[in-house]
Amino acid sequence: MSEICCKRCGAADHVKNGNVRGIQRYRCLSCGCNFTMTAPRGKPPAMKALALLLLRHGQRQFCSIARLLGVSDVAVLNWVRDEARKLPEAVNQG
Repeated sequence: MSEICCKRCGAADHVKNGNVRGIQRYRCLSCGCNFTMTAPRGKPPAMKALALLLLRHGQRQFCSIARLLGVSDVAVLNWVRDEARKLPEAVNQG
């Protein structure tokens, strides 16, 4: 069984703190955070990188990439926008 640790501070000292929707909830004794041991949300970074590569090389369009990966086309669009925001601003060359 995996070791239970706080999702905020990573400490292993915790106590049981009730149930939420049938899942055991814990309270961290270090920071007081309430947390459950559920799988992380979102898609893995490798899947997002594959979508960006397919789009960049002109192999696929948003809808076909979404169908291939089993996500919505809006999710693919949001991944592209998030990566575009991370790029540095273009300097005016003229």
